[in-house]
Amino acid sequence: EGRELFPPQVTGSPGIGTGRQRQNCPFGPSPAIGQNCLDRILRVQSAGGNHGLTRARTSFIGRADAVGKVSGLLDGYRLVTVTGPGGVGKTRLAGEVLRQVADRFADGVGVVELAALSEPALVAATVAAALDVRQPGGQPIMDALAEHLSRQQLLLVLDNCEHVLDAAAELCEALLSSADDIRILATSREPLGLADEARYRLAPLTLPAAGTSEGAEA
Repeated sequence: EGRELFPPQVTGSPGIGTGRQRQNCPFGPSPAIGQNCLDRILRVQSAGGNHGLTRARTSFIGRADAVGKVSGLLDGYRLVTVTGPGGVGKTRLAGEVLRQVADRFADGVGVVELAALSEPALVAATVAAALDVRQPGGQPIMDALAEHLSRQQLLLVLDNCEHVLDAAAELCEALLSSADDIRILATSREPLGLADEARYRLAPLTLPAAGTSEGAEA
């Protein structure tokens, strides 16, 4: 299982309110939210094609504890980073967490895939495109993002931050300081390194004991 690393202090107030309910869920029904659906996800930005946070085709076995712990961290922390080696299941875990928490956010969930991004300088622009944020009158993109999100009660998911780590950390720090009602869930092989970051280390699943029928997907 993973381990929780809590920062010495966390800014912002915990406890996001319950969001509006809609229909036509792209992730399929979830027992945690009944028939409430997640079409409040604004857009999936993925230059590389299919995104790992889209509808799961297989069951998610052996990670219920991790899902619960990361969901719980989002209750008390404004920035939560799921870390672990490549292929361990960080993206899939983030998708399962979305099923648990989406209804807490009145303005939904914005998912941004960073794996295919080759230029760290484009992180802010990629997030802006995913959230359909415009730049009026040549306004700097970071300012436009901050202004837009300052009016939102939203969960921003940044998937695969490791190769643009510094730029992702800078973005998170700027947005969290200007938008009081957003929370950020990041996945990365390494932590973002911010003081107010709660980290959950996702370890590889161990094989079930001989004679059991339990399976696992990382």
